[in-house]
Amino acid sequence: MFSALTPNAALFLAGIFGILLIASLIVFVLKRAHPDKDYGELTSRVNSWWVMAGVFAAAMALSPTLSLFFLAFVSFLALKEYLSLIPTRRADRRVLFWAYLAIPAQFYWVATGWYGMFIIFIPVYLFLLLPMRMVLIGETAGFLRAAGSLHWGLMLTVFNLSHMAFLLVLPKDINPAGGAAGLVLFLMFLTQFNDVAQYVWGKTLGKHKIIPKVSPSDAAGWLGGSGCRLADWSRRLCRRCEYLGAEA
Repeated sequence: MFSALTPNAALFLAGIFGILLIASLIVFVLKRAHPDKDYGELTSRVNSWWVMAGVFAAAMALSPTLSLFFLAFVSFLALKEYLSLIPTRRADRRVLFWAYLAIPAQFYWVATGWYGMFIIFIPVYLFLLLPMRMVLIGETAGFLRAAGSLHWGLMLTVFNLSHMAFLLVLPKDINPAGGAAGLVLFLMFLTQFNDVAQYVWGKTLGKHKIIPKVSPSDAAGWLGGSGCRLADWSRRLCRRCEYLGAEA
C-alpha cells in the first residue's frame, strides 16, 4: 500500500501520526485531570487533524493519480464553500459553471506536467474568459464586484491549491530523499505545527486579541505561529545557500 512513499517519507508520515497520538493522549489526560474545564475546542482541533492526516496519507500512499483526484476534489469543495459565502448574481449562474470547469482543466495541466499552461491558465485566460462571458449576458449591475469576487475565489481555492498538486509531479531529483509525496507531507506538517503552536501559545500566554471581531487568535498565538514559520524559512534559506555554495 505504501510503495509510493520513499522510506524517509514513510518515516515522516509515521512521525506526523505519532505527534497526533501524543496530542490525543494529552487531551485525554487533561480531561481526566480537570473534568470541570471545557476542552471542546482542543478536542475538535485534534480530531480534525486526525481526519485530514488520515485522508491525505491514504491518498498519497495509494497512488499519485489518486492524490491528484483527491486534491481536485478538495479544490472543488473549497470553491463551492467560497461561492456559498459571497453574494452572487442570478445572471452569473452560467458563469459559475465555467468557473467549476476550471478545476478539471487546471488539474489536467498538473497531471501532464505542463507548467507553462498551469501557471497562466487561471490568472490570464480565465481572467479574460469569465468577464467576457459576463458581458455577453448583458447584466451590468454589480459587474465589477461579481467579476473580482469570482476571480480571486478561483485564485484562492483552485490556483493556490493546485500548487500542492504540482509538487506531486515534480522530478524525483528535486527531492531524492522524500520524493514528491515527502514535499506534500512536509507542507502538511508545517501547517499542522503552525496551528498547534498558535493554539498552545495563545492558551498559555495569550491575553490580548489582535482582531477580536475577525479571529479568536491573540498576540501570543500569532507570535508563536510566526516564530515557527520564520524558523522554517531561515532553515530553508541556509540550505539553499549551502547548495549554491556547493555548486559554485
